Amino acid sequence: LVTTFKTSTHVVLLDVVVTDKHGQPVTDLKGDEVTILEKGKPQKLASFSFVDSKVPLKGVAVPERALIPGVYYNGPEVEASKGPITVLLLDALNTSFIDQRIGRQQMLKYIDGHQGERLAIFGLTDALLLLQNFTDDQKKLHDTIEGKRVKQTPLHPAETPGSGGVSNFAVPGGLDAAGVNAFFGEFSILQGDTRARITLDALKALGNWLSGYPGRKKLIWIADSFPVQLDPGETARFTNANSYVQETKETATLLTDAQISVYTINAAGLSGHGAAFSTSNGGVNGGARTGPQMARAIGNANNSIAVGHATMNRFSEETGGLAFYNRNDLDKALGTSIVDGSSYYALSYSPEDKQWDGNYRKLDIKTSRPGIQLRFRKGYYALNPMRAAIESPAKVDREINSTLVSPLLASGVSFYGSAQPVPSQSPAGAPAHAEIKFLVETKNISFESLDDIQHCDLKFFVGVYSGNILVGHIEQSMVGNVKPETFAKMVKSGLVFHTMVSVPAEKVRLRLIVRDNRSGKIGALDVPYPNEVASK
Repeated sequence: LVTTFKTSTHVVLLDVVVTDKHGQPVTDLKGDEVTILEKGKPQKLASFSFVDSKVPLKGVAVPERALIPGVYYNGPEVEASKGPITVLLLDALNTSFIDQRIGRQQMLKYIDGHQGERLAIFGLTDALLLLQNFTDDQKKLHDTIEGKRVKQTPLHPAETPGSGGVSNFAVPGGLDAAGVNAFFGEFSILQGDTRARITLDALKALGNWLSGYPGRKKLIWIADSFPVQLDPGETARFTNANSYVQETKETATLLTDAQISVYTINAAGLSGHGAAFSTSNGGVNGGARTGPQMARAIGNANNSIAVGHATMNRFSEETGGLAFYNRNDLDKALGTSIVDGSSYYALSYSPEDKQWDGNYRKLDIKTSRPGIQLRFRKGYYALNPMRAAIESPAKVDREINSTLVSPLLASGVSFYGSAQPVPSQSPAGAPAHAEIKFLVETKNISFESLDDIQHCDLKFFVGVYSGNILVGHIEQSMVGNVKPETFAKMVKSGLVFHTMVSVPAEKVRLRLIVRDNRSGKIGALDVPYPNEVASK
């Protein structure tokens, strides 16, 4: 195996689902039958291969988890590499109370009728929760969904008093309707901002978790509102008043670079224009609605539905997935999402345009073969591949802090880690120390070759947790200037880094983090301490 590091070339990966007119997979397409267009200009195809995700990828070695006692690894799990990688996100944060219940019933209907489906299941409330790691055990999947209690969140607009303005609720007599309306308008903005922030953090965590897994991954996102909206070609924004343009671009880039296709399913099912408005009281002082108030309420509801569907379409199109709405057979939508794109074509190319200005670049793929359909992501943001090298310390700190509190480990940088006690010669009662060892796989590290010397820039962070409380940490950087002979050994054996951290006397958890400061890729690993080796 020859490993080549290309530091000046940015490679765009594209997963293309190809079907015939009956919707059946096409498995014999050739590279000379397709043309990639970026901003309308043909690009030179660098690689082209057919992938059946039910068959393990050739040449991809996933280490078994039976490691030396006391040594841990954050790379792809063996179970998750045995077939299609599908993640189900049950979004309670952006789903009303009643739609959660209906959606759960529909999901159970599908799971109970299909054996052998392998899924990981997450929940989203005020934080992202791992409910069930990858499994094809039908009972475990059923019990996970059945056990997910319906949650009424005060952040969902449909469940917040006054979220629709004074025309949707009663204002006690003597209060100024305009003032109350302004108050709830500001509250609605804050509410939407909070939901958007939590949703964005969840998508980032999932992207970092899956980034080390090879091949195309599917994220099936079930909700009845989607607060993240992408506007290709112009800006990326949220549907609330506050804008997070750069962060949304970076999240979209993280998902597409990790080859994650998003399938959005609207848990609301068939959406009407809100007939319930016609029977509810909601006048300014508790009386019946006037005609203009009712018309405004129905118009707002219809507009909200239309914007939601457009957001779903955009998010799925931009990542190569599908969107499902205005249908009550959510079990079939789930089934279609699970089986869709199990086989696909993996394409790559190096853009001819080397100006990394952060703007959106539209993609298209043409084929000379008639009668077939191609589905792929519609573009990408031309963010500088080496942008991480010039990021502010504050932004790097935010990334580290987010990784510290994430419920998921990041796999963008794969490494092994261990923690061993350091024999103490200090007086009794002095802080104890643990020696932390990192062995980083160089395949994920960005090296720059200058005068035959390989340069890299890494940050190592260790957080010490007592329960869920961070009680200590250490942060160190390493700038490597590696000679050719040493680099050749490093490619085979990995990059080694040692440090020490103070640890309390009680049992704790250590979170080890490695960040590539040139590419921005990040990896995280949890190590118990004292572990089975350290306690001997």
